[in-house]
Amino acid sequence: MLQVLSEYEEHRLKENIRERKNLFLAKVAYSFDAFETGIRTLTDVLKQHGEVICTLPTPGTGDGIGFTLMVGTVESQASLAAVLPAPGVALETVPISEAARQAEARPAAATLKTAGNTVRVDIQKLDSLMAAVGELHIVKGEIGRIAADLRGQQGFTGLAVNS
Repeated sequence: MLQVLSEYEEHRLKENIRERKNLFLAKVAYSFDAFETGIRTLTDVLKQHGEVICTLPTPGTGDGIGFTLMVGTVESQASLAAVLPAPGVALETVPISEAARQAEARPAAATLKTAGNTVRVDIQKLDSLMAAVGELHIVKGEIGRIAADLRGQQGFTGLAVNS
């Protein structure tokens, strides 16, 4: 699982280990019809009881999609399982060796890490941004056309006004 975490998610995981929080994997599958509201509800509940470090899609059943959410919390597995909204959520403990906890407890030297090659962006935000860029491109073309019409009406054809 560590191979698919973004740099930020890896940082949040290390912080949760350093803070000695319990780590759990919440595994759940939803039908295609219900996954959007189901994952949102589950995420909201988990955020009330800890930090959702990452949400990864996994193969679901033939008519649905699965998700694995990594959660860091001070709560026990039993208390977290008691508040889960869906009965089909499997909660697994992520084992952390004492050596890993001690290694994370030591302060690391301050270094700058390079930016990762990937960024996760909500699809609605990306769609909204792409629509705004498209609108700006249309407006730019329209302003250029209006400027050319005004130059033509005023009789300006010199190089100084074309720049």
